[in-house]
Amino acid sequence: GLQQHLKITNPGANLKQLALYCNFTPKLPSLIHNIFLKPFVDSSDYVGPFWTIRYELWNYVVAMLAALVLGRSPWRRLWYVVTILLISDQLPIYYAMGIMGLFLADLQYNCRQTVLSKYYESLLCKKWLHVICLVLSLYLSAVPNDADSVFYAFWYKLPLMSDDMLRGIGISLFLFALLRMPALQKLLSWKPLVALGSISFEVYAIHWPVMMVM
Repeated sequence: GLQQHLKITNPGANLKQLALYCNFTPKLPSLIHNIFLKPFVDSSDYVGPFWTIRYELWNYVVAMLAALVLGRSPWRRLWYVVTILLISDQLPIYYAMGIMGLFLADLQYNCRQTVLSKYYESLLCKKWLHVICLVLSLYLSAVPNDADSVFYAFWYKLPLMSDDMLRGIGISLFLFALLRMPALQKLLSWKPLVALGSISFEVYAIHWPVMMVM
């Protein structure tokens, strides 16, 4: 019943969805189950934000397998793009984001040439491209949870596009710009920002129980 206050503060709140995370029996077996098993295959009855853990785990597994199988293939980057398009239509979008991260790491750190490398390797080093990617990343990462947003209407017309996909592309572009722009790296190396980043997941996780009992 922790979420009942939302009936007053937000009559439109999805209480059924919220109850999925607040419907637990405070007993030791339930606690152990929610620590060592359930977050890795589903979510947590105790803390809603733990739903991310299973995607982090399986994206790690997928990335390791993809690197093992495709790491030496000259066609690997095309395979990454095709995989992103295919799984975006069949699986939760978070798996596509994992492949985006793998693709980005390949562009940055894998020196093995691909069949199309000669067409874009020099382009990736252009400073103007880095600036465009940074600006576009901030724009796409800020997309609201509103598929009817006029501001983003163009993007929603593209195949397989959604709020989460736009954010995933935006975050990937930001990381690409960050890896290529020393000035941006220096800015984000500011000690207060590093300190905040080191506790970011803990802050994200704890905001849920705090919000539920306000």
